[in-house]
Amino acid sequence: MAAMLDETKMFKPWPTGLLCYLFFTYGYHVQDFIEHEFFKKKETDFREMRIHHICTVCLYAGFMFGNLLAVGTIIAWFHDLADIFVSASRAANCLGYKKLTVVFYSTLITLWTYTRCIILPVYIYNIT
Repeated sequence: MAAMLDETKMFKPWPTGLLCYLFFTYGYHVQDFIEHEFFKKKETDFREMRIHHICTVCLYAGFMFGNLLAVGTIIAWFHDLADIFVSASRAANCLGYKKLTVVFYSTLITLWTYTRCIILPVYIYNIT
């Protein structure tokens, strides 16, 4: 019976780069949750963002400890692609570049819709 439950073979070894990416993004989301909870001004969407941050942190922990890194990495990566343009559009808006803000925001909406509503379900279906 002990040979069947060999604990050393329960988790598949994953590439170091993948683990670094996941731990860095997980750390970012934990930091974002802490900042939102304790340091940011409470705005009208405070509760919704609290739920969002808690769900994100729990999902990261769940797929890492559940050894579902293939699915979790795809989900995290597709979400991070659109987040680049969130930051870019905010920066362009703060700098007063209205046309560039529109370009970044349009790219954000297009990429967000394409990756999360079209590509992501196909990848998750094929992985699982």
